[in-house]
Amino acid sequence: MKSFKFLSFFILLTVVLNLSILIPDAAEHENWSPKLVGGFGYLSVGIQNLDLNKLNYRLQRNGYQSFSSEPMVFGGGGYGVINKFIIGGEGFGIIEEEVISPNGLYKQKFSAGYGLFKIGYIFYSNAQRNFYGLFGIGGGGLQLKIIQNTIPNFQGILENPMRSSFLSNSFFMFNVGLGYTQFFKFNKEKGQAAGFLMGLEIGYNFSIPEDTWLIDVKEIGDGPKVGITGLYFRINYGGGILIKK
Repeated sequence: MKSFKFLSFFILLTVVLNLSILIPDAAEHENWSPKLVGGFGYLSVGIQNLDLNKLNYRLQRNGYQSFSSEPMVFGGGGYGVINKFIIGGEGFGIIEEEVISPNGLYKQKFSAGYGLFKIGYIFYSNAQRNFYGLFGIGGGGLQLKIIQNTIPNFQGILENPMRSSFLSNSFFMFNVGLGYTQFFKFNKEKGQAAGFLMGLEIGYNFSIPEDTWLIDVKEIGDGPKVGITGLYFRINYGGGILIKK
């Protein structure tokens, strides 16, 4: 939680300190309302809150280690822009976390990922700098592996093969977010921004959790309801082109 609060504060402070640069004065406002055409894509890194309370409770109650609910996420997205409307998608994965159970008998591995179809609108822009809102809909999934920490020889595995379990859970999800993107090359005469870009995005992912899990391909019930639900902050790096019409 401390790392997530620190990142939140850092991003907020950065935005506040740059408001005079990011937001034009009234005299420039007419240059910040053009129709746009083009597109952009990016790779992204950030932090995502997860709703793992019920899973971690069940794990701890049964002698296992809990997992972080604020992991790092990596992924990317791409969008087309027509008259300031945005359409595209994104996908993100959470780097697998590995821990050892308190008794030292098991390795536990947790990972997750999701993909969203997204639409949005650039509500403030001069082509080079763009502020936009997004709404996404799609799905995600979580994976939990519990593996015996000491594996015997081949004969021992044949005699007792039940030494690991791989469980997964999938769910429907949607998203709302706000973003800022800046291109580093801008041709004022052509009204064209192109090339490398950087940006920030803040938002909230919502999941509709299910208590049905899969072990291999078999469904099992009475599982903890989990999801990729919570705030996220991301830094984007990419490229593209936007042209004033």
